[in-house]
Amino acid sequence: GACKRALAWERCLEILGDMQRRLGPDAVACKAAVAACEKASAWTSSLVLFKQLCQDEHEDLAAFNSVMSACAAGGQWERSLHLLSEIDQAGLKP
Repeated sequence: GACKRALAWERCLEILGDMQRRLGPDAVACKAAVAACEKASAWTSSLVLFKQLCQDEHEDLAAFNSVMSACAAGGQWERSLHLLSEIDQAGLKP
């Protein structure tokens, strides 16, 4: 929450990495980091985190939206459209 509001996405990623090393993957923290990356238009980092969520089968519409927005803001509209098509493949309904 605080990292996202302060747009401190890099620090958010550091904290997430520390948490994952100590406690293992955490979907809620990962989704918060994706949202922080979205606010900073850090599309590459948001994609990496999103792929982690997908591997662990924790993706949801909010995570898809955040990563698509980050990609679009970073001029990666083709990636954003590809992600949009993946929503249906994931069995999610917009």
